[in-house]
Amino acid sequence: MAYNSPIFDAASISAAFTSVRAILDLLKNANDAQLAMKISSEVANLQGRLIDAQQRALSLQNENQDLRDQIGRLNVKLAETVEADPCPSCRKKGWHVESTAPADEFAILGVSRRFYKCSFCGFTEPKFAQ
Repeated sequence: MAYNSPIFDAASISAAFTSVRAILDLLKNANDAQLAMKISSEVANLQGRLIDAQQRALSLQNENQDLRDQIGRLNVKLAETVEADPCPSCRKKGWHVESTAPADEFAILGVSRRFYKCSFCGFTEPKFAQ
């Protein structure tokens, strides 16, 4: 689903507000049947613009969900092809070094502490490394 419209369509919203202003101006001077017809026409025009805006918003929501689903599928494929160690908790290939810091008690010996984290289940574990 390709929807190449901006998320925020200022022109449509501005047009809807222009219609609202026109309706309010007409209501101030409403005293005959012809004016009532003009007001009805402006209300219908405004309703049409609001329906268009709702349809665009729904389309964007659907596109957003489709893209999120696609990202999820791609992450699964990536996890299957990445040469990474399996997580000790969930066994998926998402185990990676999150950060490294000197090991306080062994820093003089050049030992550091690596903090590992799983991209899938969030399991973390520190390990010593030289």
